[in-house]
Amino acid sequence: MPIPSGVDAPQSAAPGADRGARIAAWIAGPLRGHDNRMAAMRRVVISGTEGAYTITIDNQFHFRCGLEFDANGQPSTLRDCRSPEPDWHARPDAIAVTCTDDGTGIECQAPYQLGGGSGFTSREIILFRLRTT
Repeated sequence: MPIPSGVDAPQSAAPGADRGARIAAWIAGPLRGHDNRMAAMRRVVISGTEGAYTITIDNQFHFRCGLEFDANGQPSTLRDCRSPEPDWHARPDAIAVTCTDDGTGIECQAPYQLGGGSGFTSREIILFRLRTT
């Protein structure tokens, strides 16, 4: 089920948890994910402090992005995703994140345009998942 933004959203990290506790759960992990549909699920790390969170996807393109959380402590936006791999980039600079809770974990998806050398482009999805049970 989608996790809506706003104060009426369900508590997903733990019943009665506040925003800070939900963000702490995302930071504590464990998280798995990928940066494109062809890549295997690998380690994902969220770190930082309020207003300066980052997410790193240890996968094919090794994207590192700024991460914003909504008022409920759920991931909402990836910003300025950068790859250390030459010629690879993610667009747009602000990528909306949609999360769903399947009862065993929260899965977040962020569709983006992957670009590479020689004009290569592909519609892809950054996906990351927090196991909750």
